[in-house]
Amino acid sequence: MGIACPQIVYPYLRGNVADLIQRAGFPPVHLSEINFQAMYDQQRSEASAAPAGTLTQ
Repeated sequence: MGIACPQIVYPYLRGNVADLIQRAGFPPVHLSEINFQAMYDQQRSEASAAPAGTLTQ
């Protein structure tokens, strides 16, 4: 759920933001693509590498 939803919604968000900025008369802005699976895997590996007695934010 934490990976699937952002992967589905983010492309639409990118398109809407780019369209909104262009219609407002500003220079084009293109949001970069995000690999949510890699981000999730990285956060999990960092959390498992942290000592058990420390709190992560």
